[in-house]
Amino acid sequence: MSDGFGDGINDGVSKSIAQLVEKTFLGIMQNSKEGVGYLSSKYSVGFQKYISTKLNSCSNVKTLISTNHPISLEKAYEPVNLIGQNEIHVDIDKYISDFGKKSKHSVITATLGAGKSFTMKHIYRTWANDQDLKRVPIFIELRYINFQDQSIISYITQQLLPFNSFVSERSVQAGLKNGAFALVMDGFDEISTRHRASAEKQILRMAGDYPETFIILSSRPDINRFLGWNTFSEYSVAPLSIEQVERMIRRIDYDEKDKASFLKMIREGLYKTHEKLLSNPLLASMMLLTFREFQDIPSKMHVFYGTAFDVLFRKHDTTKAEYHREFATGLDLDDFKRIFMTFCFTSYVDKKYSFDESSLRRYSEKAIQYEDSNVKYSDFQHDAIKNICIMHREGEVISFIHRSFQEYFTALFLSKRSIPEVYEFIDFIVKDSVDVNECVQMFIDIDSEEFERKYLIQRLNDLDKAIDGAKGTRALAAVLAPYYVIGKISDSTGETAREEPYIIAPWTRFYKQSPSLDCNYKLIQQLTQHYEVDTYNVYVHGDSDWSKSLSRKSLDDTRISLVEAAKIPAATVKRAGLVKYVANLSKVIKKLIRELTEKHERKRKLLSASLKK
Repeated sequence: MSDGFGDGINDGVSKSIAQLVEKTFLGIMQNSKEGVGYLSSKYSVGFQKYISTKLNSCSNVKTLISTNHPISLEKAYEPVNLIGQNEIHVDIDKYISDFGKKSKHSVITATLGAGKSFTMKHIYRTWANDQDLKRVPIFIELRYINFQDQSIISYITQQLLPFNSFVSERSVQAGLKNGAFALVMDGFDEISTRHRASAEKQILRMAGDYPETFIILSSRPDINRFLGWNTFSEYSVAPLSIEQVERMIRRIDYDEKDKASFLKMIREGLYKTHEKLLSNPLLASMMLLTFREFQDIPSKMHVFYGTAFDVLFRKHDTTKAEYHREFATGLDLDDFKRIFMTFCFTSYVDKKYSFDESSLRRYSEKAIQYEDSNVKYSDFQHDAIKNICIMHREGEVISFIHRSFQEYFTALFLSKRSIPEVYEFIDFIVKDSVDVNECVQMFIDIDSEEFERKYLIQRLNDLDKAIDGAKGTRALAAVLAPYYVIGKISDSTGETAREEPYIIAPWTRFYKQSPSLDCNYKLIQQLTQHYEVDTYNVYVHGDSDWSKSLSRKSLDDTRISLVEAAKIPAATVKRAGLVKYVANLSKVIKKLIRELTEKHERKRKLLSASLKK
């Protein structure tokens, strides 16, 4: 192989990719240090092959509509807008073209079904076709990294090795140091909770050690975690506008008559009444599916997921002549659903969101055994993957077509089943979530009274006793969260607005690294979503509200520290408004306990009266 880049173009590699690699290394070789010139000339063709292969992978996707066959990303993806600082909306292509001018590191957050992974693939495809990027784009699916014994750099090395056997961690580090790479890291939220701290530490170290390397990372929203990522700009995916929804529906490969009817409903007012659902790409696709099947639009989230599963199940039925012969298990909808929701529950509480063959078999057989079924594991997984297409296989990894289905069926299991440890399971899910938990929200929507009976009343009583039993000011603060960030708050000019240490926020990020800690902060957020009680903002008085007292740019990591609540000076606790907050919170909790208890007792008496007639 010649040292010239042009001589290294192989069949199957586009000229633009070859030129991208050429410009990348020609740009850094002029002032290269030891190893970089060697890296560029020796590995040129390997990088070209890698980009070409990964570009093809990122160009084809499966969707809820197209479950059996991959389609091009262009047919599935509606380019989104991003919301940046000061709520400014930025077109995704503008964001990509301007990347690196102000910040070389960025986080993109998106809620469930908002198109996070498609957006990351769109970014990769754009970079791979941009010769002026002058960096080799590397696509990293973070869920595939075993952070227990593997680093991100070693993972990158392993991904490049099939394309050039001479790649080493040393050469990858040389490229990172000299700005030869642009890293697209998808799915921080899909990393196991117990490994997120390690992953975060690695990512921040890479950003510090290799400032010229582009890094874009995606995640679900994660309260306070990204606050301390000082070199990362943060954006969130904006909800789809009505125009974007219409464009997305038009490009979907689906019955044209059904699409026309659906689009007509959107224009005539459906978007106004169902904006929260239609502005989400996944839910908009689900609405199209359910519209064709039932000519109706469910108004609640959990109904969507249940209906979509029914459609996927019956979709197979309607395309096959003999339903019972085609399904390997021979199960009807209800019986298959019972096993599947047990499978989802057991894997969800173990934080298992994707599977290899061994773990898929283990969780499937546990669910089959729990349901006293005699179906074979191989038949169950065949139906889930091949027939219903609720799961899909990528190489050696099997995952849900979307994680929302795992959360929905977990919520369904909790609401329908009577299990001795149900309180402990729900409490674990509430505490371990990075935000207000989607699974718990759906549980409440499915059957709020079951949620109250199985969990909420007992949890509120425990919290009430903890507040009443707290001895002293600092103990009251500890009831809410065991750890707090203590620091100084500066105004927008950088001048110190408060010289003394000040409580900034409950240390929710530390809590997430230690799920065993009792953090009532999560519970309070969950309550605010579903009950007409002001449990979160019982006080909002300037500095007292930790969620608003600090702008992202005013946090200086060198001037903050982690402090146990029990060790915070009492005067600081009072000045932060926590005593007043907990006192008001106690009143709200007592009132809610009384109302819930009275409601359930009243209903019990009504049913008891019927028995006496």
